Amino acid sequence: MRFLKKMMILVIVSMTLSGCMLPLPAPLYAAYSFNPNTIMHINSAYNGTEYFYYDLEGIEGSGIYRYKDGQTAELFYSGGGWSMAASQEYLYVLTSLKLKQISLKDGTVKTTSKEIVDCYAFSIDQDSIFIFGHDPKAEYTSSKSEHCYRLSADDFESPPEIIIEGLEYDESALQNTKYLLVADEKYDYVCINNGLGGAEIAGIFNKETGKQVFRLPEDRESCVIFLQNEKMIFANRQLDVTKSSSLSYYENSSQNREYTVFPFGYYFDTNSFVAEENKIYSLLQKSDSHPQIGDYNIHQKYHISDEIVEVNADDGSYKVIYETTDKNERIVGYANQKVYLYENNAIYILDPEAGTREEFCTFEKQYESYAFDLCGSKIFVWGAEAEIRMTIQDIDILVGAYDLQ
Repeated sequence: MRFLKKMMILVIVSMTLSGCMLPLPAPLYAAYSFNPNTIMHINSAYNGTEYFYYDLEGIEGSGIYRYKDGQTAELFYSGGGWSMAASQEYLYVLTSLKLKQISLKDGTVKTTSKEIVDCYAFSIDQDSIFIFGHDPKAEYTSSKSEHCYRLSADDFESPPEIIIEGLEYDESALQNTKYLLVADEKYDYVCINNGLGGAEIAGIFNKETGKQVFRLPEDRESCVIFLQNEKMIFANRQLDVTKSSSLSYYENSSQNREYTVFPFGYYFDTNSFVAEENKIYSLLQKSDSHPQIGDYNIHQKYHISDEIVEVNADDGSYKVIYETTDKNERIVGYANQKVYLYENNAIYILDPEAGTREEFCTFEKQYESYAFDLCGSKIFVWGAEAEIRMTIQDIDILVGAYDLQ
């Protein structure tokens, strides 16, 4: 329900009382995915061999394009969505509360039934698809209204499994602890109290790879971002402008301490964390309060500065890899120990160790707003004219795809 409310707020503030849409003000500089290993990607996907991206003004028309390095991109699907992911066999696209599965072999499209679940967010891991959504038959105030579902790639149109109902755990124990860690043969599940008298899954980790494959959507004030053995780290997102965002550490469901407090006024969303071994990297943004849009990827007028930080998961200490000093300089990515910066219609690469900054690319056409997504070994860039139709996902005219260094 909380995620749906946030979506509704975005719609409401973009409309007049008579029902006509009001454009979002420009400029906006949105970091969709600051690192290739983030859980969610908005307008691009990579399956290890092929790229997929949305382009409103593509050479063959608007839609999702498909290409390999060294080949010409071709229109693959005449549609778009909020987010996408790709496997070796399918492209998955989330749009209008439905998840579509598109065969890479013949283009066959299958869609989840809206009578079964309204899809808000999803992720994939091998042949499993994880969906966070609402049961249309349940009351929004019910503890059974929102769930994490699982689908099989080979049985996509069947009713999805509500994962929490298949796990064995003591629900009453959640009244006295932050979370419960429950496991099956393949995954570790972090279960938390949903605040409505029930339990929900906050995160899913692949036991073999240790990779986090699902995380609750961005409207949660607290989300799990790290699991190693039984050590758990939650990111606590503060919307109160008088308080600081932080990380909290738990072990064996009993120890609890707030061990990393970020600088006052800096914010994150749930997609702005990446864990690598015992290090956690995050893109933080400092901004003035502006509740109509939110506290992340907001209008440039309300933005102040950006930071890339590295947190030591063992002791909670953290260091600032790079902090912008000019509000017109924006951090849009971090990969291979390099910081990617946008400023004045160009991207620059900063090497924090060497202290060097070099021009990476310039854009042939200047747009009012830009969005950036580090996906695979590329950084995708989209632009939008002066007025953005509704949300940051509407920054969707492809500017280019550039090879990361």
